[in-house]
Amino acid sequence: MKEIVAVLSAGTEFKDGNWQLDYWSTTRCDVALKLWRLHSWHVILSGGVHRYNRNVQGIPSVASLMKDYMVSKEPSVGQRLVLEEDSSTTYEQLYNITKFVHSKKCDVGILSNCWHLPRISALLAYCPQLRYLVGEAKLFPVEAYMVTQDINNEVIESEVQGIKDILSGTYKF
Repeated sequence: MKEIVAVLSAGTEFKDGNWQLDYWSTTRCDVALKLWRLHSWHVILSGGVHRYNRNVQGIPSVASLMKDYMVSKEPSVGQRLVLEEDSSTTYEQLYNITKFVHSKKCDVGILSNCWHLPRISALLAYCPQLRYLVGEAKLFPVEAYMVTQDINNEVIESEVQGIKDILSGTYKF
């Protein structure tokens, strides 16, 4: 295992009686499939049960829903998927990915949306626990591989606030 792309999950939604990936997680999976087809990389699917739902029984991890989605589109990708199901925040995702790639001594690319990558960069720069990824990880913006973009201002404002909170020391890990 030399090169890995780590897909940071966004979230899920309960729709039509089932837990499903939200729009952002779905688009990240679609792009991960494109990258897998181009490079045959291993793919880490990162995301546990959201922290607000941890005590609710029967909710699948976001990573498991991402796996189901990707395998339904491309069954052979299943052999290259690694699930990280213990995280519920971006920081936890990055921390768990750091531990994994450090133990495997491999290169990693982090796949997320362009509005999320600045906060990821801030976390990598601010948190010594993530230092292994600093300078090692390549950041892949989902939008670079998509035909259309659909980003609303509320999401961007939330990400900008996250960066401010990291820099001011008030970010809630």
